[in-house]
Amino acid sequence: MMQYFKPTEDVLIEFDSSTGVTRTHSLPNVAAELEAALARLVANPENPTDDQLLAWAKTNYSTLNPMPERAALLQAVDRCGFLLDKAAELA
Repeated sequence: MMQYFKPTEDVLIEFDSSTGVTRTHSLPNVAAELEAALARLVANPENPTDDQLLAWAKTNYSTLNPMPERAALLQAVDRCGFLLDKAAELA
């Protein structure tokens, strides 16, 4: 079971009572990560056109498929949004 504590305005502590693992999150960093992920998602559309794929390939030639990055960005957006919502609930 996950428990959340907000000891200061800028810190959220996440505690997993089933594993005993504690994670500390800096809320300004979480907000910055959310903004960065959203900006990358805008540049990485769900159904890119051929021209968008070509432009992406020219920039990111070492990564063959943009979809795994998009999936990772969507997970980051969900995680950051969840943490910020939890922090707002505890305010």
